[in-house]
Amino acid sequence: MELMSDQEQVEFRTMIRDGLARVAPVETTRHLVTEGRRGDEQLRDRLVELGLPGLVVAEERGGAGAGATALGILLEEAGRVLLPAAYLSSATVAPFLLGHDDSGRAADVLAGVAAGVGRVAFADVDVRGAARTELENGPGGPTVTGSKAAVIDGDLATDLLVTATRGGESVVVLVDAHSPGLVIEELPCLDETRPVVQMRFDHVSGEPLKIAEVDRVLDDARALLRLSLAAEASGQIAACLDLSVEYAKSRRQFGRAIGGFQAIKHRCADMFVAAQAASASVAAAFAAWDEQPEQRGLIAEAATAYCLQAGFDAAASTMQIHGGVAFTAEALPQLFLKRAKATQLLAGGMDAEVARLADLVFDEGRDPLEPILGAAS
Repeated sequence: MELMSDQEQVEFRTMIRDGLARVAPVETTRHLVTEGRRGDEQLRDRLVELGLPGLVVAEERGGAGAGATALGILLEEAGRVLLPAAYLSSATVAPFLLGHDDSGRAADVLAGVAAGVGRVAFADVDVRGAARTELENGPGGPTVTGSKAAVIDGDLATDLLVTATRGGESVVVLVDAHSPGLVIEELPCLDETRPVVQMRFDHVSGEPLKIAEVDRVLDDARALLRLSLAAEASGQIAACLDLSVEYAKSRRQFGRAIGGFQAIKHRCADMFVAAQAASASVAAAFAAWDEQPEQRGLIAEAATAYCLQAGFDAAASTMQIHGGVAFTAEALPQLFLKRAKATQLLAGGMDAEVARLADLVFDEGRDPLEPILGAAS
């Protein structure tokens, strides 16, 4: 893995943006959602042609072996178009976790992800009030029993990475998504562009991954998933800004374009500032991901806490600028508002997100006022 220069980042972003504009513009997202074709095979094939599924998969597994900076750029541009494909876990958590185990099936699944024929979902959150997911030793080998809530891309996955406990210790289990004993139930979801499912495991066969320091690795995987949501939110802010500016220039009221009114100017200006800040925070976080692995949790939470709230605020402003038309099914702003709120909920809500950030700051023994007031004498 080589670090990307500033020029290489610009060129890579341009390539990804132009490629997604050709194969998956946001209007395509709206049509696929309306027609119930989120798992469109033609779109999946085009994404494979762009080399997106295997971007961060190691070269020896058939991937591009790119670093975290390239991944952040990809996720921002995917968020800009609300990419309606099962890519989030496959492009982020799956290569990260499977890359810690180079044995047998894990290596094969990772190669399938790189080739675009495999799609992996990360089943992590236990259903509230239910028993914890356990890995047991059955007559035919290890089996998983329990339930998982809000699994992203679980409806389209070929394989699952399931977190469980065995003898009180954490473990990650690789499970075939079509295994007997696994029940997948699609949940009502605010965001139609990214459905989530609930899963029930009843003695489902699985293969535990061989991961050293599994608790630390899992913490990093969860941080990476939240940081990925933040990167998407950054792209969504930029898209909301573009939508708002274009509409403000073309919509006329009281004999002039509404973009000439100060209230609209201020909303667009605020969105511009948020877009710049979000993109900068995401870029810094992904750059530090490779360079400062011991700080991964903190840098991910800092970017996530900002971007998820800014993403919702930008989508809400876009709704206001568009007025009543924004609420119609044909309009794009309502898709961005639904994605922004659903993303906050997937992260546990903004209160929980800010609380995680505060815990990390104070657990590290930092004084958050020191950069402002200086070190205590």
